[in-house]
Amino acid sequence: MDQNMLRATTLPTRRVAGCMGVRDAVMSLLSEARNARGGHWRNEMVTKTAAAVSTNSVNITNNAEAVAAFRAYVEAKATIKAAEDAKKAAEATLRAVMGDAQDMILRGVTVLKISDPRTRTGFDAKILRELFPEAAAAAATSTTYTQINVL
Repeated sequence: MDQNMLRATTLPTRRVAGCMGVRDAVMSLLSEARNARGGHWRNEMVTKTAAAVSTNSVNITNNAEAVAAFRAYVEAKATIKAAEDAKKAAEATLRAVMGDAQDMILRGVTVLKISDPRTRTGFDAKILRELFPEAAAAAATSTTYTQINVL
């Protein structure tokens, strides 16, 4: 594996200047959720009554693969969040260092360029619907999707 890729994939889980690592942060959040509910995280699904479980639910208590996937999902989301935050902070630092410059040079090689300004045009859907309801209806599109929400 490329050294930079290895560094990028391991960075979010390291402890930095006394901050907790991603795994510790996830475990802390899970612990807070458990304490707020007054129960034990692992036993919470088992202690719920049968009436509380709907026909649209699946109990993964005895499914090690599903439990591992759930934990991996939660940890991956936390890692992504930490990486996005680190990227934003690094970008802010780089922009501050560059000031009005267009190029950044490291050891005689241009390693970063600021693009020319771009303009993104959007439409305020509320105003469009109010002023031109027929045009808004004709141009409207919708997409149906589901989303995973970790409770």
